[in-house]
Amino acid sequence: MQRIIHPLTPLAALLFAALFFVSCQSPTETPPAEQRAVTVQVQNDRTEPLALVPVEMYDGTRGEIPGALLDRAVTDQSGRVLFRHTIPTTGANMLFVVGDENTGKIRVSANLLCRDTVLVIPFVSQDLPCTGIFNQLLSLKACSPNRSGATFSDSSSMLFRSSCVEALSISYTTATPIPGVRMIVLDKDGREVTDNPFLLPPRGSFSVRAIGTPGDSGSFTQTTIFHATGPNNADITLNVRVDLIGDNCNKCDCPKDTTILNFGLVQVAPEKQTKVQQVALAVNTCQITRRDVLEKGPSNTVVFALRSTLIPEIRPQERQFLSVEFMPKEQRVYRDTIIIRHTYQEENKTCLTRIILTGEGCGPICQVEPGDSLFPASGRYTHRLGLERARAYEGSIGEICLRNTGKCGTLRVTGAFDNPPPGFSVAGGALDITPGSVRCFSIRFDARDEVVWPNGHGQPARIDHNAEFLVNSCNGISRVNVTVRVDTIPILFSRCVYQWNQNGMYGYNFTPVEGKGEDRYDPGFPNTQLSDIVVDSVMVALGQAGVHVKSGWKPIKSGVTEAQFNFDDMSKARNGWTRAQYLSITDETGFTLTPVNTTFVLRSVYSIRVERGGVVTYACIRVREISEDGDGKRKICIDVLYPMINE
Repeated sequence: MQRIIHPLTPLAALLFAALFFVSCQSPTETPPAEQRAVTVQVQNDRTEPLALVPVEMYDGTRGEIPGALLDRAVTDQSGRVLFRHTIPTTGANMLFVVGDENTGKIRVSANLLCRDTVLVIPFVSQDLPCTGIFNQLLSLKACSPNRSGATFSDSSSMLFRSSCVEALSISYTTATPIPGVRMIVLDKDGREVTDNPFLLPPRGSFSVRAIGTPGDSGSFTQTTIFHATGPNNADITLNVRVDLIGDNCNKCDCPKDTTILNFGLVQVAPEKQTKVQQVALAVNTCQITRRDVLEKGPSNTVVFALRSTLIPEIRPQERQFLSVEFMPKEQRVYRDTIIIRHTYQEENKTCLTRIILTGEGCGPICQVEPGDSLFPASGRYTHRLGLERARAYEGSIGEICLRNTGKCGTLRVTGAFDNPPPGFSVAGGALDITPGSVRCFSIRFDARDEVVWPNGHGQPARIDHNAEFLVNSCNGISRVNVTVRVDTIPILFSRCVYQWNQNGMYGYNFTPVEGKGEDRYDPGFPNTQLSDIVVDSVMVALGQAGVHVKSGWKPIKSGVTEAQFNFDDMSKARNGWTRAQYLSITDETGFTLTPVNTTFVLRSVYSIRVERGGVVTYACIRVREISEDGDGKRKICIDVLYPMINE
């Protein structure tokens, strides 16, 4: 509650004022009996704090006569003093005296029937001129009597100081006095002045204090006229008007109409959980009994269930609690509402409290990383995991990574191959994944001899390998197709093929890769050629050699240096190579498919078609040397990239 002094004339700024502000509760409420902070803020008329002003706190049960001194202090730089006092449940009347004999004293009464008490007192020191007419307003507001007949008061004070060097005689009369308003005159020491008229010493001060105690609700006004006279034609008229408002506090306010009971996250899978919470209904702050009734319970009692019943009658300053259990069935957000009806029969008043129930069922959710479109509506998915290409006799490793995107619960997934083909293996059969975390199955393929050549050397190598990896508990059983290609990155090596008539015809086979191919005797050459390539003539001086190729060949590029002949440069079309030249190595277009005699030229690159039982691979060769030994052995040496797979 706030009492403001409203000046009615420009000269009113010359008067001293007291502003009493205190934030009180309804008199129908009962405060706890515990220590409370009472803050007194002293400031000037510009709301600037005043430091070093004495403030005394007295027992106020004797009205305007100070009782026992309870505490005293001096305002700090912020203009404040802080007192602590135990407030009984029936309230406590206190009297505060602010100022000293030099500044004059102001008295403020306060009934500490308040939870937080703050008194803000503008304390101004200005002289009152010796002549003039002044009007001033004091505003008061207090509760009218409650049902038990208890009354409540408010007070406001003004301090006046004469600027006259002569003594003044002051008389005062109240025009049309009203019940509930009392006017008191105090001297500079805060003592009541009973004489009328009274004598004000030269440059003396006095204060006027209005005390309002409403007998009923409504607005009331009275005016007191002060007339001061003295030597040298001193003549002052001061009209002090008091406005009193009696506030009807005999009412019980409804409690807060909405309360949210949030259960947060509760796990539904793989281990179902429930959570019980209590919601505190509002305290009955009235001095009459409140009746509480369940107007509406939860609509979905399978998810939200009441675990307590309401106490029908709640006495003053009591409250009750309602227990609710949350039992989510699915991973989603649930909402429901409970409505409590409160009735104050003596006031014929009804209030409603809505309790909004909210909670979320949660659990682990499985997602394959990187998480792109792997979950159709059926909850099952098929994903391809391509391992790095593997060379024969080497291995390749890949990962199937899973993320738990759920908000709670540990995701446990198991994974294994269903009768895995040779070469495939997995590290670890189970993963425990906390929310937001990622863990991976490590899939390995070992290109062992029996895996690449299941039918033995000399037979076609198995290039593509596939296996189905099953992930359990990731949206059902999910399938991941794991694929790997063997030897798609060819091995670079060199080989010499001899033409030595004395010992018959020998040729060279590109397969198997183990040992980088093999030499073999070709007795039926050229009509029944067994080897992929056979040399039948060497022309060293011309840098040429006559050869027979069994399954097919075609020229790719001439004048290729050793530094240019490597899979990395060729496949990436750099260092003199084009992408078209690289792709033409495995392109069937342009191959000569009959085993006729042809000529290979030094530093030229050729593609050799290698066929085994209907399976076709390609060897890419570069002629690096054409020479003849002193003992008559002629040879052509080639750089080989094998196998080259059609992409």
